[in-house]
Amino acid sequence: MIKIDLKPNELSKGQYENVTLFISNEGHVPCRDLYIEFDTSRELFITKGGRAISKNLLMPNQSEERELTMIAKECGTLWFKSNPSSHYWNFEGIQKLEFSIPLKVTETPIAESTKEETDPVEFHHSEIVRLCSLIEARFNFNELSDLCFQLGIDFENLEGTTKKIKSQELIKFCQRYNKLKSLIEKCCELRPLADWSL
Repeated sequence: MIKIDLKPNELSKGQYENVTLFISNEGHVPCRDLYIEFDTSRELFITKGGRAISKNLLMPNQSEERELTMIAKECGTLWFKSNPSSHYWNFEGIQKLEFSIPLKVTETPIAESTKEETDPVEFHHSEIVRLCSLIEARFNFNELSDLCFQLGIDFENLEGTTKKIKSQELIKFCQRYNKLKSLIEKCCELRPLADWSL
């Protein structure tokens, strides 16, 4: 039997929060080909750590931890749930993996919401390359200009005349001025069906 848990389960609205996903085999037999896909709402985004997890083998009483970064857009109770494609194998065959974890989201304290960010999330080069490819694929030239407008960035001042170069320069600008998280959040909002987790 696979058990899924998430800690902490309280988030602040509009803040990027690091959480730990716990995956445990509480049964008496090994579980193989574990596949977990998350089904979040438009109000809850996973921005770092991936929207799916695979594990070849999880032995009895063995557990696994994964770090995720989330941001909640609304207050109240949001649900961190499994996608119907989540599953694993044991001696009885393929088993569905279902979970639904409530997350309590509260307003961000004023002192926190007005404080300038001093500890930005670090992104690897491969994650930046993937983000650039996603933006180029999901936005046309005019939509890219609108994306910049919504972020308060002057599109015309970004170097280049092609969508690819503009996308690269947008990311460089956001890196320079610590706006990458805002960029990803806005992309999640405008293109919720795309996987923006890095």
